Amino acid sequence: MSESSHRVEQDHFAVLLRQCGTSKKLSEGRRVHAQILESVHRHNRYLANLVVEMYGRCGSVEDSKAAFDRIPQPNLFSWNIMIQVYTRNGYFEQALETFTQMPVQNTIAWNSMISAYADNGNLIQAQEIFEKMKNKNDVSWTIIITAYASTGHFEKANNLFQQMAEVTVVSCTAMIQAYILNGHLNKAKFLFDKMQEKNILTFTTMLVAYAETGHLEQAKFIFDAMPYRDVVTWTAMIDGYAQNGNLTEAKKLFESAPVWNVITWTAILTASTKSGHLDAAEEMFKNMPEKNNVSWNAMLASYVTVSNIRKAKGIFDMMPEPDVVARTSMIQAYADAGDLDSAKIIFDQIEDPTFVTWTVMLQAYARNMLLEQARIMFEKMPFRDTGAWNSMIAAYAHSGHINESQKLFNQMPRWDLVTWNIIVAGLGRNGNFEEALSMFYEMPERDTISWNVLLTIFVQAGALAKAEKTFATMFDHDLVSWNAMLAAYAQNGHPRKAVEVFLELNLRGAIPDSVAFLSLLTVCNHLGLITRSIQLFSSMHHDFGVIQSQEHYACIVDVIGRCGELQNAKDVIHSMPCKPNLEAWGAMLGASTVQRDSLLGGCAATKVLEFDTSQATSYVMLSNALQV
Repeated sequence: MSESSHRVEQDHFAVLLRQCGTSKKLSEGRRVHAQILESVHRHNRYLANLVVEMYGRCGSVEDSKAAFDRIPQPNLFSWNIMIQVYTRNGYFEQALETFTQMPVQNTIAWNSMISAYADNGNLIQAQEIFEKMKNKNDVSWTIIITAYASTGHFEKANNLFQQMAEVTVVSCTAMIQAYILNGHLNKAKFLFDKMQEKNILTFTTMLVAYAETGHLEQAKFIFDAMPYRDVVTWTAMIDGYAQNGNLTEAKKLFESAPVWNVITWTAILTASTKSGHLDAAEEMFKNMPEKNNVSWNAMLASYVTVSNIRKAKGIFDMMPEPDVVARTSMIQAYADAGDLDSAKIIFDQIEDPTFVTWTVMLQAYARNMLLEQARIMFEKMPFRDTGAWNSMIAAYAHSGHINESQKLFNQMPRWDLVTWNIIVAGLGRNGNFEEALSMFYEMPERDTISWNVLLTIFVQAGALAKAEKTFATMFDHDLVSWNAMLAAYAQNGHPRKAVEVFLELNLRGAIPDSVAFLSLLTVCNHLGLITRSIQLFSSMHHDFGVIQSQEHYACIVDVIGRCGELQNAKDVIHSMPCKPNLEAWGAMLGASTVQRDSLLGGCAATKVLEFDTSQATSYVMLSNALQV
């Protein structure tokens, strides 16, 4: 075999080894290694180094060490690769031992050790190695400064930066990142302005910082000032506009970019989906020359968000290799649609579910009150955060199993404000008012939700005076607070006070929702205010953008019908955008009975009985209506 043929075969093996390492295909890597050992390249140190690296990337440290030991004369690359294999896989003692055994410890090896300990959070060991290092370079300083800054030790990072005999573009950029990471944007800009020389990473770092904090004008100023821009910079600026909801500018910039890559396409695609422009997103997705998993997942997530399970499944089925993110999205889609069997099938197909996947499946069971399955999922979770505990506690509380809810609350390693709110609300909902109050006053901190929980407890208990006092002492009122007081007055026979609350709600700038309108329509019904009820019902959608529900229609039918306007009440039923439900026809039947209209009463009663033949009351009301 000629020398050129040897070189071609060597390069072929090198490509295969790198591919196996990147894709973590251990069995395929072993097969390629076996072929190398049977070829003329069995003593090729270049390929031997790649074999060590490949096994390390695949997580097989033993194979990596065995391959390293077979190298007759390891060079510096061999030693550095072996150290990186150990550090990448968490074998820090072996990495340090290998480091000390090196014939010559070069800068790369020193930096690898500093980086390994820093990445593992062992800053003391990282600092010790850094201090022992005689010939520190930019990379060394950057690693240790970044390590301290990223773990909240900003002052230490700043002190190290000040100790540098000569700062460079690399170290200054690292310090700018440290300032930004710790919320010192002005200091970052000050250092940026002082720099006589900047590279593209420096510019991009400042640009992203401004964009992420919503300072789009400053971000665009940095962008325009750049002497040259690469695809990363263009993507960062497009993404900045997109993430801040400025889809128009994002599209303009996208169209003017000299070159696009899959990340640029995905940035504008994600912006379109998040802003609700699904038609534009679909067209863009179709036109993408190349798609990665992020692109597929962005499109999939957009369909899940709008509960379009058909299109979500279509995208999922077309994905070349659905990853755990895609499968988690489909679990969410099926869970939202109430198809928990399909959600569980997808979950079981995932070899290594992420924490998010576990949580989505747990919450799916919990929301549907499937407590046994939820508890099994909860117990199987490899790690439980506060959110998982809260989901399980809430599921028990909402389903009336308050004792189980309290048991889990007492077993929980750490409570947050959400946990306290869940348990207090659960106790109140289940009628344990005294215990709920006791827990409320034990809370280490409270927010508006906490006070709303207390307010709701008083409303449920019929303690109107205490509800009024609580509402008056609250620092902040949200819509839940206003709705609670509306319900309190409506349920306790104070309709005019409920109207006053509704008017004040509007004066304070709060926008009433469907719950508020339902309470007020009920109040107007009790007062016989037919004109006011019709005005409110009409204003819901026209003035406030609130879509009338079946409950709102039933209420207005009852109001109009009881005032003798039976034909108008019937017209309202027939104008409903969806099929009238039991409540609507029940309201019509009640009004017909009061007005002793046998024709409309008979029609309404028949419709009621179509929903539920066990409604004995309907027969009585029907009989009353017919006895005119």
